[in-house]
Amino acid sequence: MYSLVAAASVICTLVLAAAPSATAVSLPRAAASLPILAKRQIVAPSHGFTAEPANSSIIEGGADFDFLYYNSNYCHSGYSQISVYLSTSAPTDGDVTNEGGLADGSYVVDFGTYLIANFGLPPMQPTPPPTLAMPTLDDIVSGTTLFFSVVETYNVCPGHIEFDEEGKDWGSPEDRKGTGSQSSLLLSPPTICESPIQHKMQVEFMRPPEEWATGWEPMTPAQREGLISMAIYCAMDVPFLFNANQNGQNVTKAEASALIGMLQDGGRPSTEYLNSLGRDAFLFGPPPPPQYWHGRHGEPTGEQRAWITQLGTRMGIPMDLVQGALANFTCGQASLLLGRLREAGGQMRNVADPSAWFENEVREVEDELPRSIEVEEDPSELEEAMADIDIDSEADTDEADFVEVAADVEVEG
Repeated sequence: MYSLVAAASVICTLVLAAAPSATAVSLPRAAASLPILAKRQIVAPSHGFTAEPANSSIIEGGADFDFLYYNSNYCHSGYSQISVYLSTSAPTDGDVTNEGGLADGSYVVDFGTYLIANFGLPPMQPTPPPTLAMPTLDDIVSGTTLFFSVVETYNVCPGHIEFDEEGKDWGSPEDRKGTGSQSSLLLSPPTICESPIQHKMQVEFMRPPEEWATGWEPMTPAQREGLISMAIYCAMDVPFLFNANQNGQNVTKAEASALIGMLQDGGRPSTEYLNSLGRDAFLFGPPPPPQYWHGRHGEPTGEQRAWITQLGTRMGIPMDLVQGALANFTCGQASLLLGRLREAGGQMRNVADPSAWFENEVREVEDELPRSIEVEEDPSELEEAMADIDIDSEADTDEADFVEVAADVEVEG
């Protein structure tokens, strides 16, 4: 029979190594198979915590015990990776490998690696099990203390987030290694496709295509080359890129730009979404203004909410402001806000007050597409609105913008 005392600290790596979630386990001298999990040995401020196994739980060898870990998701990832171990000594940051697990010899049992879904995203396998099986430890000397440890790993962290206790900014690639005051930080440079977020969305969910002068035209060669490189790197099957007849899909510049944006943000588009591109007739001519979108006054979609929430947290915007805006926004307004967040993402370090900036963007979106607008979708009115669109306007975004988006994509070999 094993006596377990609640786990405490965690090792967090980015492959951010910090301090282990160690739950100490001790074997009373009377029985060689009685480990007791003691209090957390290492406390790191930004880490999650182990809620189960609980303090003083009594578990027989070979029996199942409850497992529940609350991750901190400090880097706002779509999915958090955790690895669970049992060790004969309290793990330290020095025991963490570059891959984010504990080094061989620093543990006696590896319970496995799991993915925790964040932001309401669908679960991904392997999900953390509700229970784990306590192994029999007959070969452990009586009186030995064991530690139940959780290693929480991140593959990328937004540049504005400070990780160590001295407030060092680890956003710049040159700084992504070294030793902090409390823990070793082993940070891999961010790459695309780190967070396997499932997006099922249409091109309207980004900034309106009618603001792109040639967004309805076929995607550019530069966009195609960029997407091919990203698809190969992410091991994604994208039919319209690799089939001779493009799989019957006439993908537009706007759709290609939206797909590039998803991948750059760490998105993993579903097969259904990839197959839906280039099949919507309205994209083969100048699209209508926002007030003529079908469903423009409906509620924001789940995909819009998830993407806006992720971008907002990366940019340091308080979640109460983000959720407050989404609670009052329409689908069309959420689309405009998503476009503004993506456009401003790289400039937030120069914004003194992200909250004030965000509130101003929300007001401008509401002015641009008021919630109360109701337009009778008369064909003649729509034809008039379409005629007002200047396809060749130099003031609008043109092909160069899309070429620049694709050219900016860096793919690691």
